[in-house]
Amino acid sequence: MTDYAGNKDVDMEREAVPVSAVNSSSKIDSIMHNLIQLDQKRHRDGKGIKSLVFSRWKTTLDALGQTLSGSDMQYARIDGNLTLN
Repeated sequence: MTDYAGNKDVDMEREAVPVSAVNSSSKIDSIMHNLIQLDQKRHRDGKGIKSLVFSRWKTTLDALGQTLSGSDMQYARIDGNLTLN
């Protein structure tokens, strides 16, 4: 299978991340698709890959966090609710 960037042999089965229907959206699906591709590249190349995802809406970050929690990818969230203490 070919991905959006034209790369061949992308394992699309790994995209089956459990997501509740409430939090499923084309934005989250697209972000997860891209993160999974990067993770597969990391496994092929043996190099660590990190990504930053920015959003103005905390609800988008909430939904992405729930989706990432259902995957085997590690993530950290930084938003306006963090304190310096």
